[in-house]
Amino acid sequence: LPVTVGLGDSNFYGGDTFGYASGGVSAAVPLNFIPKSYGTWTLTASGLYYYLGDANAGFNRCHHNQGVGAIGIGCAF
Repeated sequence: LPVTVGLGDSNFYGGDTFGYASGGVSAAVPLNFIPKSYGTWTLTASGLYYYLGDANAGFNRCHHNQGVGAIGIGCAF
């Protein structure tokens, strides 16, 4: 359950201290049907919700709320 808060001094976020807050979920599932001789494969999926401060919302058409999703596949040898 990743949670992040972006804070900065008065020069970092255009005069605001608060930049954003995000939270979400992430899950990984091993792909055991792939033989181990090809490495260890994993399917991942995540979803994050962002609440943007006033300065950052200006870059997002003045929307403070934004959702982001991702799907990925990884391999380790």
